[in-house]
Amino acid sequence: MLPALVATQLGRARADALVDGLIVHPTLLQPGDDASRAVIAHALAVVLFDDLLGRVPTAAAYAKARRADGERLHLDHAAVRTVVGVTCGELAQGQAGVARILRPLGYAADETDGTWRHLDLPDDIPHYLVGEFHADRLSEPFTAAAGRVVGSSRDPLTGLAQVHLDRLAADGHLPRNAAESLLGELVAAFARHHAPPTLADYEILLAESDEMAWIATEGTTWHHAAVRADVDETHPPALVERSFKVGERATETRMVPGSSFELVRRGPASAG
Repeated sequence: MLPALVATQLGRARADALVDGLIVHPTLLQPGDDASRAVIAHALAVVLFDDLLGRVPTAAAYAKARRADGERLHLDHAAVRTVVGVTCGELAQGQAGVARILRPLGYAADETDGTWRHLDLPDDIPHYLVGEFHADRLSEPFTAAAGRVVGSSRDPLTGLAQVHLDRLAADGHLPRNAAESLLGELVAAFARHHAPPTLADYEILLAESDEMAWIATEGTTWHHAAVRADVDETHPPALVERSFKVGERATETRMVPGSSFELVRRGPASAG
């Protein structure tokens, strides 16, 4: 079901290439008349990952190299950024604006770290890091500019999409045609839904916060994605720009304008 659902957004050839290059739980590949919330959640992640590959050359190059070596990527997580402290037009502030999508898809926020993990296949379906930027904690001109920017936000979801989400939340699955319709709207929801900022407002935001300036131009597109790797895996040095350790995880990241791509190593962090 997963490749067929992704194909409705990207075409069969691109969908098959993407799915073949990813580690996917076997149950998500089984055909059927209905699409489970797990299938829809993973299909959404695959389509949005494809969008990120188009925006981040280092990620695309890494994925291509892994595929050429006959290896597959395991999507670990994606991150999106939201705003609180100012009115966001037709959208709810902060995580609430994303939670209305993630919950029906089968995600729940982990109370220990706030990460949104899938309830059905938490180790197989990419989880989400949903950040909240407090626009009201900086200067008054900054807060005013942030309010002008996100205050023009429009709700991208139609009434039909909400009906599908409600049904998915209640039943845990949708008929294939409903799943296809919903997926298209969910993909479109991870984008910028406010008007482009004026140059003056953008410069005000950029002067005090790179994060808010990014939100002003990119909205809730994936800010970065991460893939898992075995602890003994090697990869091209050109991918690495900086390294840091978080507990038992060593994460190596290359930052590029607009987004980033991470290689998350599972296992003991390297020394140093």
